[in-house]
Amino acid sequence: MVLLILFIRDERIYTNNDRVITQFSMEDYNIKLNTVLYFFMVNNNDFDSKIWAKTTILLIKKLLNDFQGNCLLYTNGYDVPILMRKNDNLIIDLSKSSSKVFDFSLLETTYIDKKIIRN
Repeated sequence: MVLLILFIRDERIYTNNDRVITQFSMEDYNIKLNTVLYFFMVNNNDFDSKIWAKTTILLIKKLLNDFQGNCLLYTNGYDVPILMRKNDNLIIDLSKSSSKVFDFSLLETTYIDKKIIRN
């Protein structure tokens, strides 16, 4: 059983010395973001990535289909970007080791396999 906890917050509540946390990402990747979405997956002692990775991808698919605009998906907190939608182009960085657990074909959409690098 996988328990999914989803938090959606306006970006203005996440600040670091008067700078909005998403501002760092917007500057790093030249992308406009205005919402922070955090989700935690609790696997009840079952840390099999086949379970949580599929659930995560299906959630991302739903969000990508239901909402327009830019997005940036990090794994491991704020340090590893693996998916970015910018100007209606979906980019997935398959070179990152944290991308290996995800079956991106479950998104059922076309994407570009490209490194996501900071400006």
